[in-house]
Amino acid sequence: MKKHNLVPLLIFLVVSLVYSFPILKNISWLGQMDWDQFTFWNAVPRDTILRYGQFPLWNPYVNGGNVLLAHTHSLFLSPSYILVLFFGPVVGVKLKICLYLVFGMFGMYVYSKQLGLTKISSYLSSFVYMFSSSLALHLVAGHGEYIYTAFLPWIFLTYQKSLKDAKYIIGCICLFALMILGGSVDVLFITILLIIFFSFFMMMQMRKVFPLKILGIIFVGALLLSSIKLVPVLEFLEKNPRAIESSEASDISLLSASLLSKEQLIYYENTKWTNSPLIHIPVQKIKFRGIEFEHGFHEYGAYIGWIPLILAGIGCFFLRQYWPLLVMCILSLWISLGGGAFFNLWDLIHKLPLYNSLRVPSRFIIGFIFFVALISGFGFSKIENSFKNKYYRILIGFIVVFVALDLLLVNYSLLKSIFVLKPSEITRNSEFKQRYKSLNIPSDMSGSSMYPVFLSNSRLLSGYEVLAVRQEGVLTISDFNYRGEAYLKDGKGDVQISYFSPNKIIVKVNSLGDAALVLNQNYYSGWKVKRRGETISALSLDGLIATNVTPDIDEVTFYYLPNSFIIGSGLTAVTIIFLLGGFIVLTKKRKYKTKH
Repeated sequence: MKKHNLVPLLIFLVVSLVYSFPILKNISWLGQMDWDQFTFWNAVPRDTILRYGQFPLWNPYVNGGNVLLAHTHSLFLSPSYILVLFFGPVVGVKLKICLYLVFGMFGMYVYSKQLGLTKISSYLSSFVYMFSSSLALHLVAGHGEYIYTAFLPWIFLTYQKSLKDAKYIIGCICLFALMILGGSVDVLFITILLIIFFSFFMMMQMRKVFPLKILGIIFVGALLLSSIKLVPVLEFLEKNPRAIESSEASDISLLSASLLSKEQLIYYENTKWTNSPLIHIPVQKIKFRGIEFEHGFHEYGAYIGWIPLILAGIGCFFLRQYWPLLVMCILSLWISLGGGAFFNLWDLIHKLPLYNSLRVPSRFIIGFIFFVALISGFGFSKIENSFKNKYYRILIGFIVVFVALDLLLVNYSLLKSIFVLKPSEITRNSEFKQRYKSLNIPSDMSGSSMYPVFLSNSRLLSGYEVLAVRQEGVLTISDFNYRGEAYLKDGKGDVQISYFSPNKIIVKVNSLGDAALVLNQNYYSGWKVKRRGETISALSLDGLIATNVTPDIDEVTFYYLPNSFIIGSGLTAVTIIFLLGGFIVLTKKRKYKTKH
């Protein structure tokens, strides 16, 4: 760590703790809205690792049993997940927020300096980007994956540096791979599209195809490095595609309110509930300051205030060789307006593979804020360089402090409304069962009860889900035909689960004839059966995991190990070796050139 970077890091750490005070104040309290499911997605893999000593491949706790690693929202492969392993899913996630705030601000600072901004202006860009209310509003709504907006400046920094130094290609590959492994779907897709457009404009500026070639190498490397998760995810999505309609539009009135209004709290007045025709996700019609829009204000709000906008306006005239930043700023805003723009660019993007799973065009406001923050830094640098008097420079510093405080105050009113649910004592049942069909605790604050049900060692049949998953013939203990978590279908005898874990279940069998042994969980390819020393694939019986047994079979082991995981793990391992070798070679070449 270079000494001149230590001071900014300490400043960002202190500011991050100030920002996070409403989050850390009641550090063990639970969050409202979607925080239940986000806490659940952190808790299940932790329990699988620490309690059962298994790699988290399968999630038996919700929707009748479902994939875990192959789910787009699985996040346990991120290095920051170590905080969850040590401190638990509630405290660990809050510490992750603090960590990523520092990471994002420092990345924006380094990138701003790389673009030639002054030190004070680089602080301004960092605060405007990370403290825009866009992140805070998504945190209020329980969209914890939006902390990955912290990766955006680092990705643009390493990509631009990779055009001159091949060593940074490896860094950019790792950053993209970490976003994939961290389960950041929306932010990842937004970042990918922005960097593709940006590389195209860099190609125009340089009049060479070189920027696109470098980006292609980065994408291939990132896909291979993240194969341990990506291959299972793609296999799952191929069989269970998710596509939703998205025809939202923003207008100037809504844009003005989102960028300049300090009233950024989420309003649910005059709400009408409808359902998307493709998936059953509630859609809201909400009025905010007389403006009607589709979703909660967390999808639109992005307060930065007048000063950064004015400085960005000044900065537009001094970008010179950095004109792609201005074009990207306009393009990001254009996409975010959806049907409210003169031409609906979002509609074209939403037809692309995988992008048809994105829900709201206004989420591209992330890109707009990112580029506005950078351009405002250019404007502020011009003003700062115009005044050499020390008193004017004190005033310049005061403006940065004022902007930061203004943003922090707006965020404070939002963040204090997140973790307001005092945790209650939940008894863990000794035996794992499908106990609940649907449950909502408490119904006025949280969209689901997946985490409390998980803590009770139970399963919830109808939990919140963003993907198209099956529930098939899974029964709960309240159903008349419920026969246990393992049973013989149309056969005489009895069975008993002697060992249960997420990825592996051992069943003692006493069958009086040929029969089908059934697990009360959804079948997905990857379930295997070991019996009498042989290993075979499990069967699907009425959508449930099953295998045939005979009277001479007294024990059956079901385990989940999809081939996609084995293939993906191999590709990731080979890629890691290749990247390490490439890094060593490039480092040695650089040292050789330096000496000679």
